[in-house]
Amino acid sequence: MLQLAAYLDPNGIPQSVLTSTPALSYLATHRTPTPEDPPTPVTQAEATAALRALHRLHLIEHAPDTPHQAVRVHQRTQRAVRDTLDTDQRDSLARTAATALVTVWPPVERATGLAQTLRANTTTLISHSEGALYRPDLHAVLHRTGRSLGESGQVTAARAHFHRVTAESRRRLGPHHPDTLSTGHNPAYWRGEAGDAAGAAAALAKLLTDRERVLGPDHPSTLMTRHNLARWRARAGDVAGAGIALSELLTDQLRVLGPDHPHTFTTRHNLAYWRGRAGDAAGAVTGFTAEGIGENQVAMPQSRPRPRPPHRPLPPGAPRSCRSTATTNSTCGLAR
Repeated sequence: MLQLAAYLDPNGIPQSVLTSTPALSYLATHRTPTPEDPPTPVTQAEATAALRALHRLHLIEHAPDTPHQAVRVHQRTQRAVRDTLDTDQRDSLARTAATALVTVWPPVERATGLAQTLRANTTTLISHSEGALYRPDLHAVLHRTGRSLGESGQVTAARAHFHRVTAESRRRLGPHHPDTLSTGHNPAYWRGEAGDAAGAAAALAKLLTDRERVLGPDHPSTLMTRHNLARWRARAGDVAGAGIALSELLTDQLRVLGPDHPHTFTTRHNLAYWRGRAGDAAGAVTGFTAEGIGENQVAMPQSRPRPRPPHRPLPPGAPRSCRSTATTNSTCGLAR
């Protein structure tokens, strides 16, 4: 338990992190066995009891009445614990702590205090991980903390965070590693959200070149990048160019994904929207009616007074899950 706490924020660790399923599994694996009793799972009650014991020994401060910052550890104690570990133990602890953070991180951050504490713990963990969060692949906590920054309104901080993650992934995993290509979308996304739409489009154009070369032109991630590039081109003022790009993308999505794929529907909708914004009202109407949808599609109502704004692509979530064709959640899809 003290080893896990040594990798997290000394100023406050949520108790839920240290009693999460990944933490309990780690504790069970490293529980001291006895000849009479084989290793058994560790319960949350036992983990809490361990925290109380460390508190009585003055190795930590445990204040269960403040659950978001229930555990505090002196930095000297943390360093003394880390100095006793070998490289494999350090890597295992770092990734276990990272998985514990992701496990308790709520999908929707209603408690801002908890989100701030989780980000602070991730920052501390990164400083002590020595690259473990990039071995064997990019850990999801790196994406989660960056997205948390952006969704809390700190878009400049999110952009800076993802620039660091992308640069570190490029250095440790290589520029053509799937995780490097996956996370490369995030700096561009938050650059655009920070107000630099033209810069976001330029960054995505470079990423598209890399993805086409490494993954191929028909890879779902390549198609997603083309969609996002068109969106930022439109927001940068090149509405006509974005419409042309979306039209070309739609042709390829129909061929690769099929007419009924959600991403194909999204592109069709956004193409109609931007055609309207470019002044092609007739083309927009055609895109929203049965004539523009095709034989196998459901016609959209013609009585809409105006089209809805385009669906907005989100930055990828954990790179491994986003590369799965079965993944359609909001962190990996094109729209929300």
